This record gives sequence, structure tokens and C-alpha cells, in this order.
Amino acid sequence: MGWVSTFLQRLALQLLTSPAMRRKFSTGGAAYIERHTALLTLLRKKGFRVHGGAGLNLWLPIADERAVAERLFDAGWLVRTGRDFCVAPQSGIRITSSKMTPQQSIVFVDALLAARHAVQRHSPLELEAKKRSMPPSTSVGIDRLALRVES
Repeated sequence: MGWVSTFLQRLALQLLTSPAMRRKFSTGGAAYIERHTALLTLLRKKGFRVHGGAGLNLWLPIADERAVAERLFDAGWLVRTGRDFCVAPQSGIRITSSKMTPQQSIVFVDALLAARHAVQRHSPLELEAKKRSMPPSTSVGIDRLALRVES
């Protein structure tokens, strides 16, 4: 067990309870709520049955999660597949909204719609052949979640 000095504990208490820090927490929280709500609303308007009424992440049940995640990756977006988070097999993706502006949410949802449409057009045999041809290190479940990849 580690020890934290009384001085550091008091300093942390002062910082966390100061009016300036409370304003920053409030401002940050409002920004996260705005981003989360914008993405949630947009996904629902486009017909997605998305879960996640609060927090930084949304859960989107979606068939063939890996193929959709790969298409999103090709379009410059990173999401996590459901098998990374579920004990029982559930097909879906986790989308993090914390860094997405409302405008980026629009671009992301368009990419998601295109990915879902492209996956639905291909036969299951084509998709399985593509999965087998990809090296194992081609996982799209990277630590950054639903962030735009900029070059």
C-alpha cells in the first residue's frame, strides 16, 4: 500500500473544491453532455437503436461488427467492437463521443451509414474471405475510440 502525504491530500482538496475548478468541471461536463446528446440524437434520427443515455460512450448493436469497424477504419474512424466489452457474445460497437463535436458527429454518422450499407451489400462468404486474409494485427479495436484519424 502506498502513502500519500497530508500536504498533497490538502492540496488536492483545495484544487478540487475551489470555485475556479468547479467552473471548469461544470464547463467540461456541459461540453461532454452536448457532444453525447448530439451523437445520440443523430444516430436515433438515422434509425439506429443506440443505447447509452449518459456517459462518454454509446453502444450500438450492429450486425457484423468487425466488418463495419473495418469500413469505419478505412474511412478514418476508430471504434471498438463489442466482443472487447461483453461476457456473452453481442454484436455491436462502442462509440466514444467525448471528443466529437456536433459537426464531427454528422460526418461520423454518414461514414457509419456508408459502412453499414457496404457490409450489407457483400455476401457473408466475401466478408469471411477478407477476414481470413487480414493479419491478426489488423484489429481496429485501438485505444482511441471514434476519433477522426488526421494525416
